[in-house]
Amino acid sequence: MLAFFSWFVQAIFLVVVLCFALYVLLELRVLLISRRAERRKLADLVQPVGEADDTGWPPVSVLLPICNESAVVERLIDAVCRLRYPAKALEILVLDDSSDETSRLAQAKLDLYAAQGVSIRLIRRKMRKGYKAGNLVNGTRQAMGEFFAIFDADFVPPEDFLLKTIPCFKDPRLGFLQTGIGYENRDHSFLTRFQAMEMGHQQYVTVGLSEDGDMALFSGSSCVWRRSCVEALGGWDASTVAEDADLVYRAQFGDWKYVYLRDVVSMSVLPETASAFRVQRERWGRGLIHSAFKHVRKMLAQPMSLMKRAHALAMMFSSLLLAAVYVVFLLTLPLSLLVDFEGPWVQWGALVFYT
Repeated sequence: MLAFFSWFVQAIFLVVVLCFALYVLLELRVLLISRRAERRKLADLVQPVGEADDTGWPPVSVLLPICNESAVVERLIDAVCRLRYPAKALEILVLDDSSDETSRLAQAKLDLYAAQGVSIRLIRRKMRKGYKAGNLVNGTRQAMGEFFAIFDADFVPPEDFLLKTIPCFKDPRLGFLQTGIGYENRDHSFLTRFQAMEMGHQQYVTVGLSEDGDMALFSGSSCVWRRSCVEALGGWDASTVAEDADLVYRAQFGDWKYVYLRDVVSMSVLPETASAFRVQRERWGRGLIHSAFKHVRKMLAQPMSLMKRAHALAMMFSSLLLAAVYVVFLLTLPLSLLVDFEGPWVQWGALVFYT
C-alpha cells in the first residue's frame, strides 16, 4: 500500500512538473513574439496626435464605476474631465454605489465641472444589486455613446486617451480595446516593486498574445468597448467576481476582435500592505479560476489550432497552476517522511521544477 502511495505521489509531482514545463515553453514563445513586435514598433515612425475637431468622431460615454472610493474619486473625475475629445460627442457618467462620503465628494466635483459646460452626470442605484457588474449594466442602459471607456476609481487616464483609442475602431469587428497600465507608487516598497515587475511582465506577454492572435486576459479598466459588442454579449455577468474576465472571454469566443495598446498608459496604484495585496490576489485568483472552469468547455469547442488552444489553456488556468506550487511546497515535508524520492524520474523532475 505504501509503495502504491509512493508511486501515486510521484506521478502527481511529475504531472505538475510537466504542466509547468509546457507553461514555461509557451511563455518563452510569446516573449519572443513580444520582442519582435516591440522592435518593429520602435522602427515605425509615430505620428503625433493632434487636437480633436468636431467632425467624424463617434459619441463616447466614459463610465466610472465607484464604491466607497473617497481617497481617489476627486482625482479620477479631474482626470476624465481633462480628456481631449469633441464636447458634443462626450459624456461622463459617475456610477456611484457608495455609502460613505464618496458621494458628497463626487457631487461637489460634478457641480464644479457641470458649471463649466462639461457633460457629466452622477447615477446612483436604489439597490446595489450585482455589485460592479450590475453597476456597469445600469450605467450602459443610460449611456448615449457608441463606445464605452471604462476606468476604475484608482485610475488616471492620459488626456489623449480617447484620441489614440477611438480611431482603432474603424474595423467594425473590433469589439474591445485594452491599454497599458502604469503605477504611481511602484517604488514605494519592495512589495510594490515586485507587483510592478509582475504586472509589467504580464503586459509584455500580452503584446505577444495580441500579435499572435491568441486569447488574452485584460484588466477591465483603462479599456474601451464597442456598445454593439457589449449588447450582443448580454453585458457584464454578476455571477462571477471576475466579471471583466468573463466578458472578455465571451467576446473572444465570438467573432469579435481585440486590440492591445501598450503605449497608451493610464496610471494606477498598487496595494502597499501585505493584507491588501493578499485580499486583492485572493479575489483575482478565485474569480479567474471560476471563469476558467465556467468557459473551458466553450473554449475547447472553438475552432483553434493546437498552439492557440495551448496558449488559451495556459492563460485561463494560470492561477490554478500557481496554486499547485503552494500545494507542492506545503506537502514537501510530510511527503518526505512517507515517500521514496530516490527514484531517477523524481530527481530529474525536481531538477527541472526547481530550476
